[in-house]
Amino acid sequence: MRPNDVEILRLLESVILELGQEVPSLYGKAQAQFAFMLLETVAAGLDEAAHSLYHDIQELRRLLGQVQEAIARVPQDHPRMAPLTQRLAEVLAQEAGHDLRLHRLEALHRQLMAPLEVFLCLCEEVRGDPRYEPLMPLQAAAYDHLRRAAVRGWTFWDALSFRERILKERETLAQRQ
Repeated sequence: MRPNDVEILRLLESVILELGQEVPSLYGKAQAQFAFMLLETVAAGLDEAAHSLYHDIQELRRLLGQVQEAIARVPQDHPRMAPLTQRLAEVLAQEAGHDLRLHRLEALHRQLMAPLEVFLCLCEEVRGDPRYEPLMPLQAAAYDHLRRAAVRGWTFWDALSFRERILKERETLAQRQ
């Protein structure tokens, strides 16, 4: 029986540690130790990766479904509203499927993150407008989801970096006007 992926990584770790002992320079030993730590990180995440990402996708789909319902109850006059409504309908109509390969789950996750990002931009732009108040609890839920996903490494930005991006976008828009 062939070793599984985690076992293969463990074998690579042991080879790197052995090679590190044979290298005479401190730099070479440090690089071998660094490579070992990187492989350890990959091994630790590999076993749970598909499971965690699959559940993140399910949570994201539920959240986007709630966003879709809430958007239907607020004014539709904001310029982001029509494209967001259309994108939500598209991504939520897609079947999740049974393909649990990591690259496919990552692609599906990226597709779901796109309308979430637009939704968060919308929320930042309408903040304080009482007509859009039904969206604000979902904004908080979206940031909670992003924080949890960021801890597992499935998103490249967290809530703080997103807020910084929004502030820069607002400054750019203000300068244009």
